[in-house]
Amino acid sequence: MSEETLSELASITTFEHDYIGSYREINLICFDALRYSIEKMYFVFYSLVNYIIILITNIMYHP
Repeated sequence: MSEETLSELASITTFEHDYIGSYREINLICFDALRYSIEKMYFVFYSLVNYIIILITNIMYHP
């Protein structure tokens, strides 16, 4: 989690310390974790595809 999101969560908890505020805080944390995992998975998938393409081109153009 970046410092910006942490300060955002802190401001939400101080300004809206009611039922709706706590729900919003939980949703933000969950969304942040989800976005992080999706970015990680995308990076892994992209590098894997890149590696396979490089491997295929090396096999094809090998003298």
